[in-house]
Amino acid sequence: MLTDYQIARQTHHDNGSWTVVLRIHEGEITTEDEAGEDLVLRAVTRYRRTNLLRAVMLQFGVVSATEVVRLCRVELATDATRTPIDEQTDGYAIVFSPVVIAVEE
Repeated sequence: MLTDYQIARQTHHDNGSWTVVLRIHEGEITTEDEAGEDLVLRAVTRYRRTNLLRAVMLQFGVVSATEVVRLCRVELATDATRTPIDEQTDGYAIVFSPVVIAVEE
């Protein structure tokens, strides 16, 4: 199975820190018929979400918005049983550790 994340909510606080709510999904690359702009059905192969695994709230210290995205990718990579989608796999070096506030499963 593959996984991806969606930033459901993010708050950039006055002190420069961030609070981010991630939704972690699993899915697969499948081929299905989809209608194009011309309404003609064509086989399209792409990643499709099949299940919401969990929602997690993270707090990061003073980092840039780019660093928040990279750190979210680090969180996604912590799942030992699933592989992140290619679009969310770069930048796994952990520089700042997030503080996990809450997890919903």
